[in-house]
Amino acid sequence: MAGVHFPLNALYSLVKHHIGMNKRFDTSNEAEFSLLYFEYVGGNPKTITHVFKKVLRDSDVIFNLGDDFILFLPYTDWNGAIKVLEGLQTFLERKEEDTIVTYPDDSDDARELLILLNKHVERCFNKTISFTL
Repeated sequence: MAGVHFPLNALYSLVKHHIGMNKRFDTSNEAEFSLLYFEYVGGNPKTITHVFKKVLRDSDVIFNLGDDFILFLPYTDWNGAIKVLEGLQTFLERKEEDTIVTYPDDSDDARELLILLNKHVERCFNKTISFTL
């Protein structure tokens, strides 16, 4: 398990595509997903790679923003995403705010989900993510 890395400029397209696939093929609302933001400031890159291998699945997507990350967690509701965040926090020995948005609970629109995620990041970390929308 390690997750797959994508460039940040692909985030909106991936989220929009995933929502489109869900709307087309899965009418049961079981195809939910979560977006999770977290910081990894000043850490060893080898450590975070090791943590990803322990915590993430091959189907999870990692977007690297320098010292920060956004994780796209398919078929994962908020409860599952908070477990991933807690796993990251355990390995990194720290605690941070919940910066998770979920489809379809928070929105069924890619643009709205990313705007909401950015609001969480601004509130919790006093940062703004530059998305390509």
